[in-house]
Amino acid sequence: MPEILQPPAPIAIAQPPLITRKPPFRFTRENARDYSAKANAARWSRKQFNRDNPAIPQPPPTSTPGIPDNADTARRLARVLKQLDGLDNTLDKCKEPKEWDMLTRAKERLFKVWVHLAGIPGPGNTRPPTARSTRPSSRALPMGPMGPIEPAPQAIAPAAGEPEKLPGDVTP
Repeated sequence: MPEILQPPAPIAIAQPPLITRKPPFRFTRENARDYSAKANAARWSRKQFNRDNPAIPQPPPTSTPGIPDNADTARRLARVLKQLDGLDNTLDKCKEPKEWDMLTRAKERLFKVWVHLAGIPGPGNTRPPTARSTRPSSRALPMGPMGPIEPAPQAIAPAAGEPEKLPGDVTP
């Protein structure tokens, strides 16, 4: 007897969850006070961390602008110079304005690569030193070791029976 085919069991399709919107956030005195306290605590802890862990000055870069750092950069720089020379030769033989335009754009892009590889700073990236920057700062701290710190002189208390006179006091 042939087997009777049964329809497959229905597959339960899960409904997507309903997306509920949060009510708009409103500042109140209570939550503003709490958020202010949290922000102040974070700021104060960051100041304390910076005080406990002073930043270590980084040494200046060892590479000099205009001089390649390593052999790989020097090899790339030589390849770009060779391509620039090839573009110059092709531009000399060029007759079509559209071709000339495309070649000059290619040369401009290669020149930008050459400037980057050569370490030449772009316009506005370096400033000449001003008289203001060469002058020593009045806030600069000496970099040598500090000697012992002497305590501040203590103020002398007025004698008993005499009223204390403050600076600028004009009473007789």
